[in-house]
Amino acid sequence: MGLKLTSNIEDYLETIIMLHKKNRVVRVRDISRKIGLSMPSVCAAIEVLSKKGLVNHEKYGYIELTREGENLGEKIYDSHKILIKFLKEILNTDPQTAEKDACKIEHGFSANTIKRLIAFVKFVETCPHPEGADWLKSFNYFYKYGKRPKGYKVRKIKEKS
Repeated sequence: MGLKLTSNIEDYLETIIMLHKKNRVVRVRDISRKIGLSMPSVCAAIEVLSKKGLVNHEKYGYIELTREGENLGEKIYDSHKILIKFLKEILNTDPQTAEKDACKIEHGFSANTIKRLIAFVKFVETCPHPEGADWLKSFNYFYKYGKRPKGYKVRKIKEKS
């Protein structure tokens, strides 16, 4: 997939995926309401997506993702969900801020950094930790009070010689 997409076009794909999961059918007006832009602006973006082979759309009809559009949209949406999970569950950010910040991160960080951040979240979810499940509570305590909880054992990292 050698497509170069702008952050706005990625947002449209993500929005189409989200609306499709919720309503099964997607119209220009649905996208317009969801993202708060005018219908002519949405039509222009849909035209770009259509020219790139990511959607099929007849004037006044439903918007359907092509196989390539669906695959790309799912990847974008999955990344978005993982970033929200990182912000909410690991950094303990409130849900509204997490949603807004996830969008900013998606488009403000390099693709490599996003890939590594997503890998980190998956790693945290599956990695046993010496302190067990309490490590996240320990982090939240540290964030709130600027120090580790009593009884927390700090492991020193040995430098490579």
